[in-house]
Amino acid sequence: MNVKRAMLVCRVIAGRVGSDSDEVEKEDGGFDSVMASGVYTRLDEEELLVFNPRAVLPCFVIVYSV
Repeated sequence: MNVKRAMLVCRVIAGRVGSDSDEVEKEDGGFDSVMASGVYTRLDEEELLVFNPRAVLPCFVIVYSV
């Protein structure tokens, strides 16, 4: 079965980055984004969680088949 998927490639202004091990509240702690271990992926990769959607600029759409 030929299933098509799409992926966005974005430019991101991370700003002040906290980590998931910080003891402060993320959005109220002065951080613009947080680097955390992958929650939404099956891989052991890190994710960057950005609080302000205006800091993310979609640049490319990659369409591929799986």
